[in-house]
Amino acid sequence: MGKIQRRSARFADLEVSENLFIEGRIKGYSSWKLYNIIDTNLTASGDDIPLITDKGTIYWFYDTTTTSYVVDKDAGIVATYPNRFIPSFFFFASVLGRYFLGIDFNQIYIAVHEDQTELWHRNVADDRGAYVLTIPPIAGFFNSMSSRGEWIVVEVIEAVTLNALLFIYRGVKA
Repeated sequence: MGKIQRRSARFADLEVSENLFIEGRIKGYSSWKLYNIIDTNLTASGDDIPLITDKGTIYWFYDTTTTSYVVDKDAGIVATYPNRFIPSFFFFASVLGRYFLGIDFNQIYIAVHEDQTELWHRNVADDRGAYVLTIPPIAGFFNSMSSRGEWIVVEVIEAVTLNALLFIYRGVKA
């Protein structure tokens, strides 16, 4: 069971008081499910780097032309930045270290781990919908999880056009 803790603070002449519900454990995500597939209409490369924020916005470095794109999780590419590189850190783990994103060396599966436990794994080809995917489907090892662990983005290669498809997964509450 949780308990109620009273917190008060005084900032200049403003008094701040709030009741906080403290739960014994912060509930997280039990699994992730496909949210959307974005067809970028650009040829995939194993050196592309997609990063996803806590809002589900993707910053995607497209290595072939050294261009970065901002991709909305619902609308697709919304901004273009030529000759701009995304910083060289990749979010394979949530900021608090609760979740870790793993990618199969055969580039077929992704998995989310919490401590020593694998919470979820997925063959991204199972989520292809109407698309035909190359084998292996994942383009390289640079894929991302948002800092809170809610969002995952995986770049996948479409077999006919060789376009980069961005598979976006969203966490399901435990």
